[in-house]
Amino acid sequence: MFIKIVKPYGFRKALSELKEGFHFRLGNGDSSFWYYNWSGNGAIANQVMFVDIHDLEMRVRDVYIDGNWHFNLLNTTLPQEIKEKLKSITICLNPSVNDCYTWKGNLNGIYTARDGYAWINRNSFSANTTSVTSWSWLWNVSAPKKIKFFFWTMLHNSFPTKDMLAHRGCSDHHFFQGDDVYVWLRYDLSSSALLLFIAGIWWIWRARNALCLDSEMISFCSLKLHIMDYALLLKNCYFNTHETPTTRLVKWNVLGGTGMILNVDGSIIGNPGISGFGGLIRNADGAWVHGFFGNLAVTNILHAELMAIYKGLLLAWELNIKDLWCYSDSKMAIKLITILLMRDTIMQPSSIILRTS
Repeated sequence: MFIKIVKPYGFRKALSELKEGFHFRLGNGDSSFWYYNWSGNGAIANQVMFVDIHDLEMRVRDVYIDGNWHFNLLNTTLPQEIKEKLKSITICLNPSVNDCYTWKGNLNGIYTARDGYAWINRNSFSANTTSVTSWSWLWNVSAPKKIKFFFWTMLHNSFPTKDMLAHRGCSDHHFFQGDDVYVWLRYDLSSSALLLFIAGIWWIWRARNALCLDSEMISFCSLKLHIMDYALLLKNCYFNTHETPTTRLVKWNVLGGTGMILNVDGSIIGNPGISGFGGLIRNADGAWVHGFFGNLAVTNILHAELMAIYKGLLLAWELNIKDLWCYSDSKMAIKLITILLMRDTIMQPSSIILRTS
């Protein structure tokens, strides 16, 4: 699916429209009579030939007294047209309230981002055809806020790609192309594959940024693992069913043979985070033969589990152990090794590590 990103509409383009949502409200009348647009019709100083030097400090409350205009107190001659306009304005001065701008989009006069957004849409300022659509379906998606904002940015034609630079005359490259991103996103964000879809879009975007900004290529195998890990993380965070844990008894299992047993495990603080690995080799009777451990830099849990298997197999090879059973609690690591070995029967464990690190 490809997406077409058209011209973005940022705050700077909306500024002139937002200005119309504010109006000046007189309180104590302390604003300049001449040089402030307190009437909403522009500064009076710009509508007369000149302002007498004796009138420069005149305030609104100096001319409007006890509910009446006293134009005779001015040394500057006001045209009759201006006087009529001022008389038509309803004024109610309140000595306990300062003059200020208030937002006329709501009753309390206080501006919020939500009010500003509604004001712009109400005045059909945005050229985006989806601007008048309710976005509650997007904000109610079970996903991190950064993901929802990511999709919201995409839907509002503000996706930070080279297409935006093309709009500004810097490039002619389009990262996404297509017809209707709104329909595409809304359909997949309500499908049964919601988590995999979110994880896929997010990590493809991150891989793109790594390539464009840092010239770092993320392999397909590593990208696939990142997507699956992130989808699992989203499931654990947002769709935890709180199932009652069941007790499972674990015992030593020699499988009726005389071979060696390799037990390995990886651990991590966070995912990704600082990680380590370890393992041990025992004989068929459970007696200690050899052990190993190590630590890694910041990585993911799958890498730690795979490194534990790799180091364990390497140790067994150095000890000339030919008959070996390896136990790991990472289904993902075992599945990955199985798939890759089926694809390439001569693949070594080290190549698997390199493909996923």
